[in-house]
Amino acid sequence: MKLSKLTLDVLKHSTMINNNIVIKAGSKISTVSAAKNIFMEYECPEKFDKNMSLYSLQGLLGVVSAFTDPEVELHDKFCTISSGKYKTKWLYSDENLLVWPKKSPVLGDVHARLNITLDILSKVQKMANLISASDLAIISDGKDIKLKVFDKANPSTNDFIIDLDVQSSEEFTIYFKVENMKLFPADYALEVSASASKWSTTVDGNKMTFFIAIEADSVL
Repeated sequence: MKLSKLTLDVLKHSTMINNNIVIKAGSKISTVSAAKNIFMEYECPEKFDKNMSLYSLQGLLGVVSAFTDPEVELHDKFCTISSGKYKTKWLYSDENLLVWPKKSPVLGDVHARLNITLDILSKVQKMANLISASDLAIISDGKDIKLKVFDKANPSTNDFIIDLDVQSSEEFTIYFKVENMKLFPADYALEVSASASKWSTTVDGNKMTFFIAIEADSVL
């Protein structure tokens, strides 16, 4: 099996959420953070013919990157990465000792829907770093929807606001922690329930979904 560039990029990105991973036979890759507040699922173009469980996905990806056009072959207790006359064996870990999602989350009743572009998400991350902001809010006053990057614990500090050019008749304030916004670079359709948010996108024809917890003081 050869892994596409997109799948390698998604796997590399998933290590930001959790370096453990369990991939079940099939064409879905999912991961969850240790705090269970970030979940990712990716429908990949490859088909995994066996389960694989890794304590350090980052370590395996480092080995894969050291090969030219590598072939990955799955076995019951290990996988091999080979290219020409070179081959490496990588042992699996006991999945019972790893943090991984046993099932996909369900969002529940949706209270808010909107689209968030990659450009907006990139600006959020950049400005959050520049002004040392830890919080993100999506705010509707019953007319316009704005996005605000700020520090909830210290409202007198700097902030950054984006007018989303979207209207809503509903009033809501949805809070996120910036550190939880570990989304793969893409445009997203966002749906929000009373306790979580669902971010859906398609990259090169492959579906990708993130569930990210909203903060308890959100108002919907």
